[in-house]
Amino acid sequence: MRARVLVSHIDMQGKVYDVHEVVGNRVTLKIPTELSQRLMDFNLNEVEILMEGRTVSVYRNQAKREGIWIGFNKSKGYALRYTMPNGRKFINICKTPFYVEEYTTITEEKFNTLFNQ
Repeated sequence: MRARVLVSHIDMQGKVYDVHEVVGNRVTLKIPTELSQRLMDFNLNEVEILMEGRTVSVYRNQAKREGIWIGFNKSKGYALRYTMPNGRKFINICKTPFYVEEYTTITEEKFNTLFNQ
């Protein structure tokens, strides 16, 4: 798993690093150095976990569904799309990609407004 730093810290903002671990609201990144690597802690709201294109199993409408991560917005969270057996597609916004049980459903138009800026 990889993560992009969102905050201004040294010269790390906007760069992508490997994730060492995620515990609660803390994300530890592996920062390469000249001789080896360092581990640095960030809060979950200070990094973007790169999830786009990955699949996730979610429990929606009394059954498990396969969802796919489709976007990230710093103020809103992570967006995932899943399809019902009848073909209808839904988009959910989750604050963290590790807790998909807490979500808000939005329309395709609202997704395009929030995530395609």
